[in-house]
Amino acid sequence: MAKKRGHKAIIGFIIAGIVTAGIIFYTLYFNGRYVYFTFGMNEKDIMKTDNIHISETAAKILMSDEKQAFLDVSEESFLDTKINDESLNQDFKDTVKSKLSRILSLNRMAADKNIKLSSEEEEKAEAIASEYLGSLPEEVKTYIAPEHDATLTFVKQYILAEKMKDKIMSDSQEEVSTDEARVIQIQFLCSDDENKVREAKDKINAGEPFYEVAAGINENSDFDAEISRGMTDKEFEDVAFSLKTGEISDLFSVGDKYYLVKCSSDNEHTKTDANRAILLERSKSEYLEKKILPFENSMFFEFDENGWEKIEIEKIPETNVKFSDIYLKNTQE
Repeated sequence: MAKKRGHKAIIGFIIAGIVTAGIIFYTLYFNGRYVYFTFGMNEKDIMKTDNIHISETAAKILMSDEKQAFLDVSEESFLDTKINDESLNQDFKDTVKSKLSRILSLNRMAADKNIKLSSEEEEKAEAIASEYLGSLPEEVKTYIAPEHDATLTFVKQYILAEKMKDKIMSDSQEEVSTDEARVIQIQFLCSDDENKVREAKDKINAGEPFYEVAAGINENSDFDAEISRGMTDKEFEDVAFSLKTGEISDLFSVGDKYYLVKCSSDNEHTKTDANRAILLERSKSEYLEKKILPFENSMFFEFDENGWEKIEIEKIPETNVKFSDIYLKNTQE
């Protein structure tokens, strides 16, 4: 986290040589944007920009989701885990802080463009908030989201952020061609001995099955693979993707290895379609970042450091209820 210190902003006016008691800010350049830490924000808020506020409840809901997602894939004690010499708690908090600032940015952008929730979206927000709160065990709800109104406000902000994000991405003209997304099936033969590969080529030309020859030469006996672009060395990829179904390449080298490649299928259509969808989504996400980052980087966020320090991952009660699951269920129906 790179710090960039500016002048201290003094809240209030200097009257008779006395600085009015108020909030003292200091600046931090965080994830590409200026964040002002403050100790005088509304006790129920954790971050704000202009008149848009994100509550402590929002932070705890997102933190709870992060914790549950981690527990879903790990049985080890994570409280003592260290990642890059930092506590896992700090990793969680940095992730949530980034999510909070992104939600604020998208809500601010929506306000600037006069984009609001429809009456149907308002009703959906109410349904999501009610289902989420109704699903939480009482002791969990007491800590994470004790107030319905704060939870509902966060849900509305979340929905509006997603709406703004979809609006930006819908303007994207990004496309992915079939060739870019193509998934192919190959067999390959590999050795660091060029003569062995030449002898193997002669055997294949004489009628021996490619896979039998490859299995006898390849070090780990693997001889087939399914690949898409970007998965292998460019030199290997260029040869493999130039072949039609049934074709065998000439001998070629990559680094200190020598290869023969046979194309079993030059287009696994179902997997190509799935890969195209993934690549298109990635392209749109990159487009989103290009559009929102300049706006986000120009914004000033006020951040309650004291309130934030009190939210610790180990204090978040464990629950199998995730806000993200309930949101998706209600918005994809």
